[in-house]
Formats: sequence, structure tokens, C-alpha cells
Amino acid sequence: MLAKIMAATIIRSILENRYTMVAYAAADVLSGDGPMTVFGPVKTPLLTHNGLTANIWRATDIVDKFFRVAGHRPQKTYLPKYFEKILSVVRLGERLVGRRLDIYDLRGFYEAAGEDILGKVREDIKSIERGGGVENAHMVVERQPNPYNPLQHLHIYLNITPYLTSQQLRLLENIATSIAALTITPTIRKGYTDKVGYMRLKLKQAKETARILTQSLIPAQAYIPTDGPKGLDRISWALIANLTTTPQH
Repeated sequence: MLAKIMAATIIRSILENRYTMVAYAAADVLSGDGPMTVFGPVKTPLLTHNGLTANIWRATDIVDKFFRVAGHRPQKTYLPKYFEKILSVVRLGERLVGRRLDIYDLRGFYEAAGEDILGKVREDIKSIERGGGVENAHMVVERQPNPYNPLQHLHIYLNITPYLTSQQLRLLENIATSIAALTITPTIRKGYTDKVGYMRLKLKQAKETARILTQSLIPAQAYIPTDGPKGLDRISWALIANLTTTPQH
């Protein structure tokens, strides 16, 4: 049961990131539906335990076309780093729960978790494949990711935290950090005139995110390791580092 919760949490974090959401939707369209796992559609997986697959390049080409319609130009060389982060989350999750996470068909959860926008994105991707236009790219670009959705879904925080070993708790902290970092895609575009101003605004955004995160996930604060800061402090600082060093897209 915990393994399936972990797999569903990873899918939710994928759907909260605008780039990976469109990439998984693209792979889904190319596959003609079928089972969906943490690595993407079974017929056209974007990842395996060994790394990225050839399918990822076709999917990121579609991601690039999709966002360019909205005047948003993601760096294609940077996009694979999001998928490498997904792979690292899967590996951490498997170490924590002690079994593979790519064995679960998450089709129902995938569609339910993305029901507000996923169908529209898939229709646009089909249009791209036919050489047509895109109607919903602006909606995706302007959509504000919520890093708390996947973490709140990860209710092993609530259910088993008191029973984990110190090593397992550290794994859980690392998973939460990676999921939050994957979920957040910086949205700052206005209000600065130079790189210093841009970084100052990003740092302000990161600190606010960390503050809300610390207030939201109270159960993890019950654990205070003897060899370092509290779990949420580590997560908060990791978020600040991530948001202030991620290249602008």
C-alpha cells in the first residue's frame, strides 16, 4: 500500500510541474493510452531504472512547440534535468518502501489528479501532431504549481513517521525535498531590470515557499535528528537553493 501511495505521489508531482505534465501527456498521446506508470506510458516510457529513453526526445520536442505558442521558450537542454529528478525520486522511494514503483498502473489516478487541465493539453498535443494550432498553452504557462499537493498526498508523513528509523526518515526528507523542487517551476517574469534584481525576487519567492511549507507539514517537525537540522529546515533550505540557482526559462 505504501508503495502505491509513493507512486501516486510521484505522478501528482509530475502533473504539478508544467513541463513534465506536458511531456507525459505527449507520451500518452503517442502511446495511444494504455497503462501509465511513474515512468510514463508503458508503451512509450520516458524513463527506465537505467535512465532516459529515446522517447523523451520526441516528447520534449512537443513540449518545446507547445510552450513556444505561448511565447515561452524552455531550454531544451535543461528539460531532461526534470526527468533525471523524477528518476532520483523514484529510486529514493523504492529504497524507502522496499519494492519497485513502476509496477503500478496509475492510469485512473493520473487522469483524476490532472482532470482540471490534462484533457485540454492532450487535445492540443494531438493538434500539434496533425500540424494544427494550440489553444491552451497560455493556461498551462500561467498555471501556478502547488508544491503542497503532492506532499499532502504523501500521507506516510501522518501514518508511519513515528515508526521509521533515522535512516528511513532521512530518505523521506530527501524524497520530500526532491518532490517539492520538481513541483516548483519559477514563474517570476516582471519587476526586475537586471540579474541581481531577478535573483533577489527569486530568493524572496523561495523564502515564502519555505515558510508555508514549514507551517504546512507539522508532523515531520516531531523528528529532531541529533546529527543535523530538523527535516523541514533541510527541505526549506533545499528549496531556497533550488529556486535561486535554477536557470531562467
